Amino acid sequence: LGSCPRVDMRAKLIKGCGFIGTGAMSEWFARKLRNEGYQTLLTGRITELRPEQMIPQVEVVTVCVPISSTPAMVERYGPLLQEGQALLLLAGEAENVLDTALAHTDPAVEVMLVHNLWGPQAVTMKDKNVAVVRTPRSGALCNEFEAFLYKHGADICYDTPRQHDLLMGVGQKLPTAISMALALTLKD
Repeated sequence: LGSCPRVDMRAKLIKGCGFIGTGAMSEWFARKLRNEGYQTLLTGRITELRPEQMIPQVEVVTVCVPISSTPAMVERYGPLLQEGQALLLLAGEAENVLDTALAHTDPAVEVMLVHNLWGPQAVTMKDKNVAVVRTPRSGALCNEFEAFLYKHGADICYDTPRQHDLLMGVGQKLPTAISMALALTLKD
């Protein structure tokens, strides 16, 4: 049995996933979700379909924009989500983004952060790391998205918002700081 592919036998609650952001990662996830039978809609600055139009058509709204724009997008579109919907944040910063999401969405809206540690050039998510930061409002829709990650072989790491940001600060910013210090030392 262990050699069989992972199959999620649960009834799907999500019919449609909408993305705010049309970058390469949004397209990557949309393609994978479409292959699983989900309807996907992408919205952004260059699309005719606006986020305001997309939100009522889907169960899951995913914000996948540059981290500097994420809180503003959540503040703008979070209030449009209603009970029976989830807000997924594909972002590299957890604490501020989740605080913003919890403050600007209805308490009945599910909220979860997903930080995939691979880029759009990856063919699959098998054996790739992904940080998942659940909130007290992560429910059945978030569970289904998590099951999608698991089914495709992602290595899921659960963090608190603070743990995530500390780990990402060390893992992503420290090597850059060391490289800069080395370059400046060599220059001097």
